[in-house]
Amino acid sequence: PYLPVRRYGRRNERNRIKRLISLALWFACMLSLFSTADKLSVLCGTYSIRPNGPVQATAVQRLEKAAAEQGICLSLWREDTADVSANRRSTSATVIYCRGNIRSCCPATYLSGSAPGAEEAGGAYSCALSYGLAFRLFGGSGIIGEHVVLDGEEYAVSGVFEGDGKTMLLYGGQSQEYAAIEPSGLTDADPRGQVQKLLQGAGISFSGSVLPGQSLNLLARRGCYLSLLAAVLFMLIQLLAAFRRRFGGGTLLWLLLGLGASLALCLPGILSLLPRWLIPSSWSDFSYWHSIFSMAKGALSGMLTLPVLPRYTGLKELLARYAALEALALVFALTAAAPHKIMQKEDGQ
Repeated sequence: PYLPVRRYGRRNERNRIKRLISLALWFACMLSLFSTADKLSVLCGTYSIRPNGPVQATAVQRLEKAAAEQGICLSLWREDTADVSANRRSTSATVIYCRGNIRSCCPATYLSGSAPGAEEAGGAYSCALSYGLAFRLFGGSGIIGEHVVLDGEEYAVSGVFEGDGKTMLLYGGQSQEYAAIEPSGLTDADPRGQVQKLLQGAGISFSGSVLPGQSLNLLARRGCYLSLLAAVLFMLIQLLAAFRRRFGGGTLLWLLLGLGASLALCLPGILSLLPRWLIPSSWSDFSYWHSIFSMAKGALSGMLTLPVLPRYTGLKELLARYAALEALALVFALTAAAPHKIMQKEDGQ
């Protein structure tokens, strides 16, 4: 007669262990999510605007003037493929020309030295090499002050940054053309509006792809709490179902009305956590929702065509890891919040 009681006790114990394991795994996923969001904030701190055509030299001057008037830190870059030679060795490499805040545009981790500057160093313009290119040309990273040749011009190596690819980083001139615009120092309230104002101030009509790094960073930080919110809503639904069984549908209706009123009062605070461009000026404006899908499509296209800049090294892997951790956190949170039937001894059985 005591065998069923022992069996029910073991089942209850297994349910408790399952819930504790789910909570522990959810906590580990949350720690990894916050760590990944911090790494994304380093790589996605600015907007990246890639027009369909190159930014001409006259447009570069207007952009820099408009950015200075609006207090925006501006960076421009383009990339080419060319042959780089040094120490009687030659190889094909990706050459990146950056102008403006080069550390903001390419925040690489330097193994030695520093980023190249606009001024000449020792009679030659300076450059920075990735570790892969430095190893290919010199066999190591201790090459500060050495010289490399690109298109007949000699450049002094000012630094070596992390990266297995063959990449050369240069400071670009004002008379060159650029492929992308990256403003930084934008406010979190409306960065997209500031970008549009910057382009309008420079007289540039924008048509191309945008990687909204600042908004992506904000959404990644807010998204860390998505699993917790889903678990709370799941438990609330269970509580409402139990409330209906105990007190009836009429009482439940009044409770739902009270919850709806509370949610309406909290709605402004909830919307303030989102980027402003995600909030419509008029909820009845159906064309707005079409523009949201267009912007999301453009952002996705920008992510899939990321350049080889040091700042984008591993960004796709980070985004995939963030999505996987978010899905796992949701699964573990819902598993921990799921109801488990407690088996009891009843009627002397």
